[in-house]
Amino acid sequence: MLEMLRALFGHEAWADAEQWRALAAHPSALTNPEILERLNHINGAQRAYLMVLRNEPVDLTELVKPIQDKGALQQSFRRYHQEMADFLQGLSLEALHTKLTFAWHPAFQPTTREALLQAVMHSQHHRAQNALRLRELGGTPPMTDFLIWVTKSYPEPAWD
Repeated sequence: MLEMLRALFGHEAWADAEQWRALAAHPSALTNPEILERLNHINGAQRAYLMVLRNEPVDLTELVKPIQDKGALQQSFRRYHQEMADFLQGLSLEALHTKLTFAWHPAFQPTTREALLQAVMHSQHHRAQNALRLRELGGTPPMTDFLIWVTKSYPEPAWD
């Protein structure tokens, strides 16, 4: 289970980087309000899940503030992926069964394993929305399927 979760988050990091490069290659994509709002949402949600997983206090008002500078937003994505990889390296099988509490949604009490799966699936959903919007803007969305990543021998994220 830990190996699969680490693979899913390795794929997530790679797919986020592929998304960034595709968006940066199309002039209007990183200025599109829908895409920017979604990138900020993805980043805020990813960071919120990581904070809950690490049992840190979560300030949602801070996490939902949009990062206007695209370079700073990309750096926040990169930092998150490194921190998540570090978290997963230290995670034990026993910890996967720990119940978590989300202060903003007290009825939501998943296990660590369930929260990790939700976090990675949530990001995938929004990357797909950004891919569709990029295509609508005339750009070419990257192929970010999990099996593409596997076929390419699990490449590291290439942000630039």
